[in-house]
Amino acid sequence: MSKHHAFVLVGPSIPADDELIDELARRSEVLDEAALSLPKVTQADLFRSGVELLRRHKADGLRRSDVEGSWARVCRKAEKRKGDVLFGNAAYVAAEPAQISLLLDGLAGFRTHVVITAPRGTEGIDELIEPWTQAVKASRLHVLTLEEGDDLDTLLARIVELARDTRTADLERRIVKLKQKRGELKDKLQQIRAS
Repeated sequence: MSKHHAFVLVGPSIPADDELIDELARRSEVLDEAALSLPKVTQADLFRSGVELLRRHKADGLRRSDVEGSWARVCRKAEKRKGDVLFGNAAYVAAEPAQISLLLDGLAGFRTHVVITAPRGTEGIDELIEPWTQAVKASRLHVLTLEEGDDLDTLLARIVELARDTRTADLERRIVKLKQKRGELKDKLQQIRAS
């Protein structure tokens, strides 16, 4: 059985980021149409996961114990969805290579797509993308440019399109594999009949 996909929005700019999970939940019909679900997490869970991954609990006035295990909880709740998931936190974009590895390791049960969202003309975007290119397959690293006035609905429409394209590519790969398997079985059948 193939792995499900996790689409992780990492910013640096995500419309409605401070209440992203709630805003996405309000758009459940759009997510359902794209066969995307949200892990049962709160915005506070996502905030703490970002603090934990980036190891910035002191800078945020928190103790390590306040955030420890937050990322693992988010990942477990994503896995419980038994399907493709979508969530994000603009803080994730600042992750360094070791932190990116932790993020990806937590989502090892998924084919993880990292979606970097930035306004057109963002300075230093190449430097933000670079650490992710080292850890994420090119086919699963997506950079979406936000135009002035783009809101969460606009971004969500693009994510839905990305999810559908991904599902279509998966199905096409499965068809190719099934055709190959069918050919192999035909060859074996002919060998059996010939003997």
